[in-house]
Amino acid sequence: MNNNIDFIKETTSNYELEYGVKIPPIDITPEDIVNNDVAYFEGRELYNGIYNLHVDISKLMKSRDHGEVIIYHELTHLLDSQKLVDVSNSYEDFRNKILSYSEFHASEIEMAKRLEEIKESVNRYSRIQYDGRKISIDDFMSKTTKFVAEAFDNLNFNSGFGSQIVRLFYLLGYTSALKKVNFQYNPDFRKINPLYRQHCKNLKQLLLTDDACDVDVIASEFMDMFNIFVTTK
Repeated sequence: MNNNIDFIKETTSNYELEYGVKIPPIDITPEDIVNNDVAYFEGRELYNGIYNLHVDISKLMKSRDHGEVIIYHELTHLLDSQKLVDVSNSYEDFRNKILSYSEFHASEIEMAKRLEEIKESVNRYSRIQYDGRKISIDDFMSKTTKFVAEAFDNLNFNSGFGSQIVRLFYLLGYTSALKKVNFQYNPDFRKINPLYRQHCKNLKQLLLTDDACDVDVIASEFMDMFNIFVTTK
């Protein structure tokens, strides 16, 4: 267990060095996470400035590379939360921004970490970390796109709207990171539920621009999709 905690601390130090930031002290809470999550910061804790990383050690340590990309994703949420809490007028507003803009940003940083191991020019056959093993970028992005379409087809109250829709922001974050290394991937939304398709296209345009993202506009698109979900169920 101590070696695993040391790994998380080492990865946190590497993140600080790579991005020139300072991560505040973090409490690490090992637990068995029953869903597909590997690690997370609880939203209300972040809102209150409590930095407690809940982590399923057995899932995290499938491989060192796998553990690093997960930790990089979660640390990005922590840093985003410090900025977003100052521009949110309530916990609900903060949560919507975390589930939309911050999921995009954290996935962008996560993919950038995956791409570090590629020494040549990135192409569709380049192999990157995926759940403790290596697959091609083409397979990785195809799987993610499929998961997004499935999420919109299977929305339900029990699973939580936000936890299902985040897959869209994962996809757009990964796409943005690939764009920054001159690999163009065009997310295909033709199989997305027509009720949500235009909002997906809007978010693609908003998040994949070279201009700064407006977190309020991003969160508004997220809430528009939630309102569609509520009124059609």
